[in-house]
Amino acid sequence: MPKLSPHVSIYKFPLTAVSSILNRASGMAISNFFIIGGVCCAFNQEKYLKQLLEDKYIQTCITAPFVYHTLGGMRHILWDKFPSYFLNIKSTHRSSIAIIAMTFPISYGIVKYI
Repeated sequence: MPKLSPHVSIYKFPLTAVSSILNRASGMAISNFFIIGGVCCAFNQEKYLKQLLEDKYIQTCITAPFVYHTLGGMRHILWDKFPSYFLNIKSTHRSSIAIIAMTFPISYGIVKYI
């Protein structure tokens, strides 16, 4: 295995970069859910899709990307509307933590109570 440059081993991956990557991944997951659902419906396999969607764990795994992507979109709206207040290192780091921390409790609540 080749040696890495010293700057690579001391580099700390920023949380905002992780948040951005998760936002893109959640968007891809949402697209895949719709594609899979469409394919199941196109081949008259709605019964399997319905059985799969009755599982609370699967429901939470499907709901979480929607929640995360929605929260990320709301953050971007705030960034666009109030850039001088929300678009700084401290605020973006805090909002990344908040979005990640709120995603699963909100997803669980949606699945449990709706």
